[in-house]
Amino acid sequence: MKATVTAGRAIGRRLSVPGDKSISHRSLLLSLLAEGSYRVFGLSSADDVMATYRLVEALGVNITSLDDGTISIVGLGREVREPQDVIDVGNSGTLIRLASGLLSPMEGSTFILTGDASIRRRPMARVADPLRKMGATIYGRDSGNLAPLAIVGSRLRSIEYRLPVASAQVKSAILFAGLGAEGTTVVEESEPTRSHTEEMLRAFGADISTERVGDRDRISVRQSILNANDIHVPGDPSSAAFYIALGLITNTEIAVDGIYLGPQRDGFVDIFKEMGAKLDIVPDGNGNYNITSRSSYLNSVTTDGRDAASYIDEVPIIATVAALCGGVSEFRGLKELRHKESDRIKTTVSMLKAFEVECGEYEDGLYVAGFKGSQGSGVRFVDAQFDHRIAMSAAILTMALGGSTVIDGFDAVSTSFPTFIDLFRSVGGDVTIESSAS
Repeated sequence: MKATVTAGRAIGRRLSVPGDKSISHRSLLLSLLAEGSYRVFGLSSADDVMATYRLVEALGVNITSLDDGTISIVGLGREVREPQDVIDVGNSGTLIRLASGLLSPMEGSTFILTGDASIRRRPMARVADPLRKMGATIYGRDSGNLAPLAIVGSRLRSIEYRLPVASAQVKSAILFAGLGAEGTTVVEESEPTRSHTEEMLRAFGADISTERVGDRDRISVRQSILNANDIHVPGDPSSAAFYIALGLITNTEIAVDGIYLGPQRDGFVDIFKEMGAKLDIVPDGNGNYNITSRSSYLNSVTTDGRDAASYIDEVPIIATVAALCGGVSEFRGLKELRHKESDRIKTTVSMLKAFEVECGEYEDGLYVAGFKGSQGSGVRFVDAQFDHRIAMSAAILTMALGGSTVIDGFDAVSTSFPTFIDLFRSVGGDVTIESSAS
């Protein structure tokens, strides 16, 4: 699907974004393990999360939508139902990897997971290999590295595993598998990654602990009975980043309320501050934050990949802001970006070049020269490669530079941010959708 995005005069607004996608996935997946009923407040309606919703329903979970917008879930306590068909995870790498860990110890059942063209290109060995070390039976194309994946529930044994690449998805898959394995499963990470899985498992009563040993965190988990607990899903920081950026690079003020800024999710805020961003960050009284951004004179920034896990998903919009900074920004240590929904190093650079921004690739990152973008009238063309973050970054840059941009693959936006278009229109922009069939 193509969309023509047209800039208008930016309008100051106070916004709310959908619930955090990472927490929403886990809120649903825990229903496969937990005993009892619980409610989820603020679940994201993103396409990726709805794929998780359908997966747990296919395995026997009962979910009821309530009048107040929450959902009520009855947990299965591991008594999953073998699905009657192949399960489609859509575009969700988080889902296929976490589900691989969850389903591997479900003895007596077979599960086949597939997804869209992007998912079928993304590497799965990083999850399948450690799970096989635990005794998991996983088949797939390219010796189990590519979906579709067939998972045959097996008796698992514990392992100690050091993450070769910082990845919350791999860590979470192993921890979920460890809940059904004999002994104590340990995951070591030298670079901290987002800890939603550990936090939510603790809230559900899992036998899980984290300790710092030398320069590494060791997360240990043992077989546990999980007890259902209500979950409040905060606003998604990755979604908020787009509109926070809009406030910085247009002559307006944007406030985004109720945002989660926990460990390893606030790196983009630190980078924006380093650039000179005018940000007001105020606790909202519920453990989250209201963030207000306003037009700022921004300077270039250099990153070397340390703590990349805390901002790697936001690199496209950070690079977009860098296009309007003084000087040349460099972002290094980001080879993992080549294995996202698209090769995000390549697609970010391609998107920026469509705006005549001076930029280029490194093997492990990119550079962006500020104040070089095309201004005003004219129509640009961006191929987002069906990557939601590239499409949304192009829309935000259009608002800053003016004119119109035709974005191919814009339908990918619904995978993570279903209200993006409505919010974009509310701040002064316009989006016209052209069906791919037309």
